Amino acid sequence: MQHWWSRLLSFFKSGESSNVGQQGEDVATGFLKAAGYKILARNHRSAIGELDIIARSPDGFIVFVEVKTRNDSDPEGGFGAIHPAKRKKLTRTALGYLKSERLLNQRCRFDVIVITIDATRQPTIHHIVNAFEATGVNSMFS
Repeated sequence: MQHWWSRLLSFFKSGESSNVGQQGEDVATGFLKAAGYKILARNHRSAIGELDIIARSPDGFIVFVEVKTRNDSDPEGGFGAIHPAKRKKLTRTALGYLKSERLLNQRCRFDVIVITIDATRQPTIHHIVNAFEATGVNSMFS
């Protein structure tokens, strides 16, 4: 089995640009698994929106992970793409997931993983834990 980091290096060194988002999500999934997370779902879609990765953290949180893959050297550049309307949509989609899976009593949070590639095609993974609070009327339980 090829390790997540070797897939990451071979992909980004190859210079391929097709399906960069999916490749970034694959790398983020491997990164989370290596950190002890259990992956519950990937690319969860509903009528409201999509959640890139849903995982259970080693400390028991349900974690909704938004993955951004960028060619910038600033990891905040990817985080900046998660504007207030996107946060609200992610919150509503996460709430739908929690309801459908009967997990409303579970602790949860929103993380962001930004994968950046510098000019030499070297990747950096930046995991922002608890990147933002649930947004909307009454937060998660609107």
